[in-house]
Parts: sequence; C-alpha cells; structure tokens
Amino acid sequence: MKNTPQRLIVEKAVKEMHDHPTADEVYELVVQSLPTISKATVYRILNALADEGAIHKVRVPGSADRYDDKLSPHSHIRCTSCGRIDDVSSLFTPDKSWISESEGYLVTGCVMSFEGICPACQNKR
Repeated sequence: MKNTPQRLIVEKAVKEMHDHPTADEVYELVVQSLPTISKATVYRILNALADEGAIHKVRVPGSADRYDDKLSPHSHIRCTSCGRIDDVSSLFTPDKSWISESEGYLVTGCVMSFEGICPACQNKR
C-alpha cells in the first residue's frame, strides 16, 4: 500500500490515540483534519495497516474491533461495564509447546485477553 496522505493521517491518528480506538473513533479524529475522507477509506486503511503489521487489530467478541499501535507482545483487559480496553503491563507468556505436542499444531502466536471492571467503573459503584 502506498504512503498516501490519507494513510499517513490514519496511521498517525492510531499512534496518537492510546486508548485502543475503534475505526469509527479513528474516523472522527481523521475527518477533522481531512474532511473529504470517507469512513470506508478509513476502514480500508486500518485493515491494510493491520495486515501489514504496522498496527495491531484487537478483536473484541460482541463489539467493534479496536486498533493498537503497540506492536510488542502484550495482552489486553476489557472492562465488562464500560467496554474500555487497556494493555496488561505484565507479560505472561504461556508454554505453547504442549499444544504442538498434543494437537500437532505449529503455534505461531498467542492472543490473551482478560475481562474485569476498570477502576473508574469500580469508583462509580
């Protein structure tokens, strides 16, 4: 994919938004500086950036995908009350060799996510 002005603005937006934004949230930021960009273009660019490994797509079951500029291995935690997603600061790397041994898979990655109630929602209760 070419480094078009649209692509550069979308990538910059994800890197500035450290709260794991949805495509709609990225669009809302991008459209402020590039009013002619379409939502479909933002979605297409985000997916291309994720496919290329420039950003990470965080799949959220039952909700919109999120995007993350942090590429190093890490996990996420989602608040079951407000939907907020944060990085888990401690790195937990499970021993994946047992999967290869028992199931015959060549393990190429691991995605772990946790659920809980964020500090802001705890304070509201």
